[in-house]
Amino acid sequence: MRCSKPPFYPGNVNLMPLSIAQSKAVPLRSVTQILAAMLCFALVDALAKSLSLRYPANEVTFFRMVFGLLPAIVISLQSSKPLARRLMNLDIKAQTLRAITLLCALGLFFAGLPYVPLSEAVAIVYSETIFVIALAPLLLKETLRRRDAGAAAIGFIGVLLVVRPSSDQTSCLVRCC
Repeated sequence: MRCSKPPFYPGNVNLMPLSIAQSKAVPLRSVTQILAAMLCFALVDALAKSLSLRYPANEVTFFRMVFGLLPAIVISLQSSKPLARRLMNLDIKAQTLRAITLLCALGLFFAGLPYVPLSEAVAIVYSETIFVIALAPLLLKETLRRRDAGAAAIGFIGVLLVVRPSSDQTSCLVRCC
């Protein structure tokens, strides 16, 4: 007799989540939205770089959060579920921790922008994926596969190619610590 299994579970690589199985082609609207988001991130980073040369990092961070809140409110009000129902299911502790972590990350990023070129700063920030791969076994009890470790190593080499740490920068970091 055959057991009934959910349409997707980690142990079966042949099955796809229902949303992927229904639509193999990516709609043009989704691609456009992702490209627009990438453009917005690039604009925010460039604006933050120019503003961080004139204003303190805490002000740049504050206004970035305020202006990011406005579209978030508009998008959340367009949902089909009522706001009260969504708030009942909200994990306040986890969302507060996430918000504080994001606030710290943005503040530190904006504080460091005046001291490094924008391309290097963005390369370092996007290396967060490497840290996620490295910390997932410790924090989430996930298994670290060889291909994931290899991808992280290749990604780290790519970050080093962009950042190119030289001995004069390294010695400055050592003196500061």
